Amino acid sequence: MKLITRKIQQNLIMNSRRVREIKLKKFSLSGQITSQKNNSIIQFESSLERDYSILLEFQPNIKCYLEQPMIINYKEGKRGRKYIPDFFVQELDSEINGRVVEVKYQKELFEKRDILKCKFEAARKFCFENNLKFEVVTENEIRTEYLKNCKFLWKYRFNNSVINWTDIDLILYLFEEKEKVTPNQIMELTKDDFKKAELLYLTWFLLSSGYVSCNMNKLINMNTILWID
Repeated sequence: MKLITRKIQQNLIMNSRRVREIKLKKFSLSGQITSQKNNSIIQFESSLERDYSILLEFQPNIKCYLEQPMIINYKEGKRGRKYIPDFFVQELDSEINGRVVEVKYQKELFEKRDILKCKFEAARKFCFENNLKFEVVTENEIRTEYLKNCKFLWKYRFNNSVINWTDIDLILYLFEEKEKVTPNQIMELTKDDFKKAELLYLTWFLLSSGYVSCNMNKLINMNTILWID
C-alpha cells in the first residue's frame, strides 16, 4: 500500500495531471478558470470549488495546486471503493509534501456524514503514509473578505496587452517617494478625469498581479494602504 501511494504522490507532483475530467453539467455550476499559478486550465464542478481555486491563485504561500489529483483506494466493509479528493495543494517552504483538500458545504458535510466518514478516514491514512495533510474546507473558510477582494481583482489579471507601461512607471515612482500610498493618492497624480480612470485601472492591475500588496483581509477601497514588498 505504501509503495503504491508513494508512486501516486510522485506522479502527481512530477506530472500534475488530474485523474478525472469534470464535464459540464446541466444542473450544477461546473466550468473552468485559467490559472496563472499553474499555467493551466483548472476545472471545477461547484461554485465553492471555483471560489477556492480563485483563493489559491492569490495566496502567495501557494506554490501550485491541482484539481481531481489522485485516486485513493479503500475498503468499506468487504467492498472496494475509490475516493478522488477535490484538490492537491503544495506550499512554499513547507515541511510536508502537500495538502489533500476536500471542498464541501457545511450542509453537505452534515447530510452525507455517514458516506463521507470512510472516505475521509482513507484520505487521512493516505496522507499519514505520504507526509501529507488532509483537510476539509467549507464556505466558512472560503467565502471571506479575502475572497471578495480576490474576485474583484480577478478581472484585472489577464489584460497585459492593454497596459500603458509609462503610466505604470509613474505609479511606481510615487511608491519610491512615499513607500505606502492609497488609490486616492495615485489619482492625485493627474487632474484629467480620463487619466484618473486609466491610473485606477493600472492600480488594480498592479495589485491583482502581485506587484503591489495590501491587507487582503479587509475589503479594498480607495483609501486602502498599498505598498511594494
